Amino acid sequence: MDWLRGLCRSSASHAARLSEADDPLSYGCLSRGPDFTQLLRAHLSAAPVLHEGPRSSFPGVKAAAWSPSGTLLAFAGPAGVTVADVDVEEVARYELTNQAAQQLQWSPKSTYVLAQCVSKNDEPNVQVWRRVAGGSYRSELSFHRPKNERGQDLVQWSPDERLCCRLLSDGTIHLSTELTRPPVELPVSHAQACRFSPSGTRLALFTSDTRDSMRHVVAPAQVLILELDADANVISQATSSVKFGQQAELLWSPSSTALLAHCQTEVDDSGKSYYGSSKLLLISHTGKYSLDLSATEKEASDVPVQAVSWSPTREEFILVQGFQPAKVTCWAWDESAQRCSLSAVLLEKAHRNTICWNPFGSIVCVAGFGNLAGEMDFFGGGIEGHNKLKQLATCEAACTVSAEWAPDGRHLLTAVLAPRMRVDNGLHIWCALTGTKVLELSFDELHEVQWRPHPERLPTSRDSCAEELERILNESGARAVAVPRRTAYRPPGARNESAGTVAQMMRGEASQHRPEVLDQAPKTERWPVRSTDSGSSARLSANHRPNQIHGDKLPCPAKGWQYKDPKGNIQGPFSLQQMQEWNAMAVFKPDLPMRCSPDDRFVAFRELFPHPMIPFTSCPRRPT
Repeated sequence: MDWLRGLCRSSASHAARLSEADDPLSYGCLSRGPDFTQLLRAHLSAAPVLHEGPRSSFPGVKAAAWSPSGTLLAFAGPAGVTVADVDVEEVARYELTNQAAQQLQWSPKSTYVLAQCVSKNDEPNVQVWRRVAGGSYRSELSFHRPKNERGQDLVQWSPDERLCCRLLSDGTIHLSTELTRPPVELPVSHAQACRFSPSGTRLALFTSDTRDSMRHVVAPAQVLILELDADANVISQATSSVKFGQQAELLWSPSSTALLAHCQTEVDDSGKSYYGSSKLLLISHTGKYSLDLSATEKEASDVPVQAVSWSPTREEFILVQGFQPAKVTCWAWDESAQRCSLSAVLLEKAHRNTICWNPFGSIVCVAGFGNLAGEMDFFGGGIEGHNKLKQLATCEAACTVSAEWAPDGRHLLTAVLAPRMRVDNGLHIWCALTGTKVLELSFDELHEVQWRPHPERLPTSRDSCAEELERILNESGARAVAVPRRTAYRPPGARNESAGTVAQMMRGEASQHRPEVLDQAPKTERWPVRSTDSGSSARLSANHRPNQIHGDKLPCPAKGWQYKDPKGNIQGPFSLQQMQEWNAMAVFKPDLPMRCSPDDRFVAFRELFPHPMIPFTSCPRRPT
């Protein structure tokens, strides 16, 4: 346990520093690899600094989880589950079974900690402990839970822990006021998902569709919204039918008055998508209003949903919809009017599949992670005087596997993790206001990284970027965002040269007296070869043989090539090799004045090499 005590002492001293007035922007971070666990401390001030704590030499940690309060840290390893109180350096260690735990979960108020391990048959594989007076833990109960998706809750609680429910393997749901009390079985079957509202008084349920032996839908899926009292009794129920759906993601609005149901199937019956089909519905809590967001006027069938997410503070959500490149839109929910409407189109076409709101709802990151290139767009708004989102910055975090906002709401942490990515593992911290990378740390192999939740008792839990965000949005509406321009493919050998310099030179904006850039000889003969009429190929070189088919008898000179830029300035002389390379990059326009010797007069590029002559390979048609 020395490794854990060291981590606790490091974290405890770090927590003490967090509360000091002279270090208001310092945040803890946990990193985990195949044979280590490490605490980091990031100073996200004007001059960001990342401090590494001691690495534990404790292999086999399968999961680690901070409690919502940020004061407790749970580890799941070969010996069972260990809970550390990082504020007072107390270590409480409890063993589950001889098998290693695979998943951890905390209740919303850090009262319970749950762990799931691998089990045989229907043996109990989920153990629940309750934190009691004095900081110790007591085993409450155990039950069986089939293997579930990583990140899916083992038990659902209302935010105040007043109610809890469990989804059983047979599709039934048990609802109770305490885990240890006899539950009430809700009258539903084939349930696949459940979610308490932020108010804790409503419970949303999703039941899958019914299919025959040919996998055809014979009964639709349903979304149920139950109104509950303090004793877990159902007061009222609203039901909405969904055409199809085998599983669903249920998302409540911050006010608990509207629900987004993202229903999905593993197989697309229409055959248009390899990844199955999806349907998105917005339903009011009363069930009187519903809107199918998957159906559009332009498309005959449902448009696939890439991602959807509510703002944590406002009645609006962002939707990424359509095949890639997808469309990114912002929608607003009006509770009083019972209406949902499109408020803005953020991106018309972009490769995006991820939405990350900061904790305060003032900045959102719309990104393309996973099998996409990692492009990120930051939008700001939602503060007084600036309700609509405006683009702040654009950047790229390639190969990103996970992303999480720092507690300050202005920095985003992205991580390249194994086993999805076996190379370039590490973490990167970005400033959302500028789109710049401020910190990074590389690892040989990294499995997990997560911020320590920021306790609400600390003064830095407020939105520290609100004032700066307001200033940025006030500057001529919003700062101009430099969107990367997509360019044509360039061969690997040409990527070392500055395409911008060539473009500036062709426009007459770059001086001709730059031999180190414009007149350098290539290291290797690397450009594509055009075939002659005889079917043979020849490498391009400055002293090649003259072509005997096209043009006059004089071959292309090895040097002395010049042209006039749009401003009328003469550029050059350049070597034949350089001209060949630029021609391969398609930088010469047909009407560009050019000559191959200072003794010749300028003629249009298309006249110097008329069709079907091969530029800078065939003999030029020099003016007389």
